[in-house]
Amino acid sequence: MPRDVFIFRIGHLGDTLVSLPAVHRVAELHRNSRLWLITNAPSHASIVSAWDVLKHTRLFHDVLFYQAGNFWHLARLAAQCRRVPHARLYYLSPARTEAQLRRDRMFFRWACGFKDIAAVERTTRHSVRAADGSLLILPRECDRLLRTVDATGAPPPAPYLAPPAAATQRAAHLLQGLRGRPLIALGPGSKMPAKKWFLDRYLEVCRRIVARHPTVGLVVFGGSEDRADADRLVAAIGSERSINLAGVTDIIESAAAMAHCSLYLGNDTGTMHLAAIMGMPCVAVFTSRDNRDTWAPWGESHVVLRKDLACSGCMLERCEREKMRCLDLISVDEVWAAVEPRLAELPPLATHLRVLPS
Repeated sequence: MPRDVFIFRIGHLGDTLVSLPAVHRVAELHRNSRLWLITNAPSHASIVSAWDVLKHTRLFHDVLFYQAGNFWHLARLAAQCRRVPHARLYYLSPARTEAQLRRDRMFFRWACGFKDIAAVERTTRHSVRAADGSLLILPRECDRLLRTVDATGAPPPAPYLAPPAAATQRAAHLLQGLRGRPLIALGPGSKMPAKKWFLDRYLEVCRRIVARHPTVGLVVFGGSEDRADADRLVAAIGSERSINLAGVTDIIESAAAMAHCSLYLGNDTGTMHLAAIMGMPCVAVFTSRDNRDTWAPWGESHVVLRKDLACSGCMLERCEREKMRCLDLISVDEVWAAVEPRLAELPPLATHLRVLPS
């Protein structure tokens, strides 16, 4: 009888989305096994948990939640895991310190009873530098996780989420005013100010798009915190050519709407990762706050625009002293040069959806 397989994955929305290729590869390697997710319970209702996303892969048998630092939650999790003997654990954690790794190994091996653990060994969230102080180019996080699962194989092609019928129907209804147009997904926002390219520059790129490609429509994605900026974009472009879904759709409805889009243009955010795992090519504007390539989107058809400076690797969430100079050096013309060739490849009318087979 095939043994059960557990996957441990926690983190923010982007952390969850970049794990999807690895999750799908686990499912391929264990086709006849039950898959369980172990993840942390969200601290409040507005947070998107890993389960909010991963349940829509249709791969998991069930989820086990725990609350970090809560003894009774951890004891209950350990007891639940021990009821499933001889299981394998894929430890797909975000970056951990050495102390956290030792703690987790002890908990999963001795408390939960896992004897077979495939573990990740990366140990820092800080920018990683060479001996001369230069920033190292690190593997993409999605590739790091995938190699942990299987160094030789590859997952099936994207898309990696299967939105339910209700989400698909709502997305189609919201996009009805742009029906028939090839659509571009825009992600001009971010919860981290240091990652936001300047709104006036997005406005200029969007004006060029609508002026030179009269059939194209624009769909703005993001959270409720992005809605005001998205409203400005739509007001400048015109409601007949654009729609604001920022703060209107949840993550799975956004995935369903992205199945109608042909290209993503925006910042390094969860929205970008969602576009990539739904199979969409991305033109992504990156700050240089972190190591190059670490958070590049899944897939090979993307363009990442980034400028490295002496202060790169700062890991700042707000850049006040340098006034976001690494982003300021990325011009409208540079972004347009990356976007325009892809616009020329779009069909004159929308022709298909990218969907995950049932």
